[in-house]
Amino acid sequence: MSDAAELSKTALVRRYESLRGSLRRVREDTKHAARLTTGAVLTAVGGAFAGYASTNSSIATIPGTTLPTDATLGSALLLGCALDMFDSANDNVAQIASGMLAAAAYRETQKAALARIGTR
Repeated sequence: MSDAAELSKTALVRRYESLRGSLRRVREDTKHAARLTTGAVLTAVGGAFAGYASTNSSIATIPGTTLPTDATLGSALLLGCALDMFDSANDNVAQIASGMLAAAAYRETQKAALARIGTR
């Protein structure tokens, strides 16, 4: 085999390895983007449920208590995730719970801020 053919083979192998590495990085980036997007959507779903629950008088609180459904259910789901009760769905359930808790925190902060403004 000539030196030119050997160099060509070496260049092809290097190019193949480079393309393979690029493909691996693109695949990892795509998975990362999909995880972020899924997390954002699930957080929004949790927030939407919390918003609906807080405006629907029949489910705004846990029956027989004054505990808000969104904060209570969100806390329970997050505790379940911490105890690894949801197996492979732990991350997804945690995102939903986070949305519920964020909505509850927003509502309570808004109430406190409005009450403070009203006392001035």
